[in-house]
Amino acid sequence: NGYQAATFAEKQTGKKDGVIVLGNGNPGASSIDKRQNGSEEGIKKYNAEHGTNYSFEAFPDGSFGELTESIQKWTAQFGQKGPDLVAAIGTGNPTPIYQAMQEQGMAPGSIAVGSTDIPPAHQKAIADGWVQWGIDQQFYIVVFFDAAAAFGTLEAKYPYPSIHTGGEVVTTDNL
Repeated sequence: NGYQAATFAEKQTGKKDGVIVLGNGNPGASSIDKRQNGSEEGIKKYNAEHGTNYSFEAFPDGSFGELTESIQKWTAQFGQKGPDLVAAIGTGNPTPIYQAMQEQGMAPGSIAVGSTDIPPAHQKAIADGWVQWGIDQQFYIVVFFDAAAAFGTLEAKYPYPSIHTGGEVVTTDNL
């Protein structure tokens, strides 16, 4: 997620430095905090590989809760960071990011925006140009494998397998 943010930040803004902000929708939740930490590492990796100098900041945006509160928090981030902001990352819901952009009169693509997960609203935001990427965790496959593995474990005493099911980057090119 962070690597994509840096990639699109450079492409969208043409800047080699700036701030990439991540909104953590549920601080303290292990899987969401891992998304935050992985995003920061991705930005560091991009910087090392491409000679950029993007900084990373995270804040609790409440994006898994009340939408209007999260929009207000993102609006504050836009005001605080001003022209230094090159990308905004969600940890599962980019909706408050692009809705705050719309309320501020920002144009689609003026900063890079993306998030993990890719529900229908996120896909529409990609098609409309407000969001540049999503990371598909393949939820249908995850649930299918979980059910099959549970059945095998309970009924036939097979060991529970570990299966990688997702992480595919979705953009306008493969939407």
